Amino acid sequence: MFSSTNDQAECLASCVVPLRASQTGAPLFCIHPSGGDIGIYRKVARHLTPDYPVLGIQSRLLVGATDEFQTIDAMAEHYTKLVVEHQPEGAVRLFGFSFGGFVATAIASLLNRNGREVSFLGLVDSDLSWLENDGANRNELRLRLVQLSNRFQETGVFNRVSDSKLKSDVDEIVERSLGSGDFSSDEMLEFLLSRGYTSPDSPHAESICRFTSLFLQHCNMVRSFRVSTIDSPLWLWWPNEPSPVDNRRSEVWRSHATKEIVEHCVDGSHFSILRMPTARTLGRQISSEMESACGS
Repeated sequence: MFSSTNDQAECLASCVVPLRASQTGAPLFCIHPSGGDIGIYRKVARHLTPDYPVLGIQSRLLVGATDEFQTIDAMAEHYTKLVVEHQPEGAVRLFGFSFGGFVATAIASLLNRNGREVSFLGLVDSDLSWLENDGANRNELRLRLVQLSNRFQETGVFNRVSDSKLKSDVDEIVERSLGSGDFSSDEMLEFLLSRGYTSPDSPHAESICRFTSLFLQHCNMVRSFRVSTIDSPLWLWWPNEPSPVDNRRSEVWRSHATKEIVEHCVDGSHFSILRMPTARTLGRQISSEMESACGS
């Protein structure tokens, strides 16, 4: 726990990280996805128009806290305070990828209830079908972990394993995680070492285990999240892999939104959509949509 109120305030304040500096314009706040890091937004930030700052809000566990928020609503309440501190007045711009999109919608709802306008709420592959039932949650978590593990194998962070072994191990991680509600980084390290995904002398082992543990913790928070009515214009971006865009995903968001929804489909999968070359496309589209929102 935090040793003092001042320590807590300082830790929370350090959650805000400049992704791109600018002296003018209302900032775009980018909310961290599962795993807590905001580095994934840097490539997109490079391709946004340069007339406003871009700020990332990262998990407090990455800046010295010893525990994470227990719910998305609690997280959003604290992040809303950060947004207001950095932008005391004027319409707010929010952007979130995956889990970060859920948190961004909760922040938008809190701002709206307090009389603040949210002129831009952009979400990338934040699929509300994850919340439909326990089976959907399990399937979504399995898919994300398989995609994440494949990404780690492609980049050499994980040793190569067969698809059948990966699926079996992911199933075990999902059941253990959902059953206990927790999977510490030490437990994750032990699991990955015992299954041959990494070795004790790997320079990536500890950092990957910390990330994966927090990734699971954030994913489990989605299970108890309930979307409030969204009284702001909403922009949705969907990847076209591994399957074509499912209109049902859009319909779920429409049931919670009171204003216009604009959608885009871009090349890539969940874990490649914010990387080049799609990051360039996203940056240009986001800038165009924000400019259009300000002019409307």
